Amino acid sequence: MTADFLLVSDDKYVKNLGICTYSVMHNMCPVVDKVRLFVMDCGITEENKQRLHAQAAKFGNAEMIFYDIDEKLNGVMPKVKTRWQRAIYGRLFLNELPAQYEGMDRLIYLDCDLLMDRPVTELFTMDLQGKCLAAVTDADNSPRKKVLGIPE
Repeated sequence: MTADFLLVSDDKYVKNLGICTYSVMHNMCPVVDKVRLFVMDCGITEENKQRLHAQAAKFGNAEMIFYDIDEKLNGVMPKVKTRWQRAIYGRLFLNELPAQYEGMDRLIYLDCDLLMDRPVTELFTMDLQGKCLAAVTDADNSPRKKVLGIPE
């Protein structure tokens, strides 16, 4: 099985991206044939991309694929100052992965500030009952914080 994940980042969040993708590869590479990490690139330096490629290469069955959307963001960025970073607007282009990847069975979107603490193979096999999308709420913004033991 190939496990495909999608993330969005710019250079401001590249450290988070590196930690997140490492946790994905650490947990998923031992239990699947291949892990592909698609990154919607909103302005990541070549030096940081090379670091991320090197990290993936250490796992043997992981691949980082960058899709540059930095120029496209110029057309959607607000003209007024906003508290949101460029990478947030990158989500508007999630449907624009290159055509060669249209045949993938399932693509899991991850925020780059996520840490995976165990394999999530069930996300690739669960029955979506004919739906094209499944989602979860953000634990950071919900009453679940107390249940999860996250301090206020």
